[in-house]
Amino acid sequence: MEVRLKRATDNDAQSIFDIQVKAFMPLLDKYKDYDTNPANETIDRVLTRINRPDGGFYKILADNKLVGAICVLWIEDVHFWISPMFILPTYQRKGIA
Repeated sequence: MEVRLKRATDNDAQSIFDIQVKAFMPLLDKYKDYDTNPANETIDRVLTRINRPDGGFYKILADNKLVGAICVLWIEDVHFWISPMFILPTYQRKGIA
């Protein structure tokens, strides 16, 4: 399986949002962490992450299929912050992330 990252654009927001909800919903159901769980965020939050000047969302593609995303922020010149990162449940435990 070929896995690669590609910078997300506004046109990817709905697809990324849908995958984010699918990936995090089991945890939201289990822990009821409504204030912090990404499954409870809005699509506007996804758009904000896509358009951050100090980082952005990257699509995770497996064999050219969108299977997840990762948000990477650049802090100073050499530090990075990853949050969130998620994979569709059907693609989890396959070594993609």
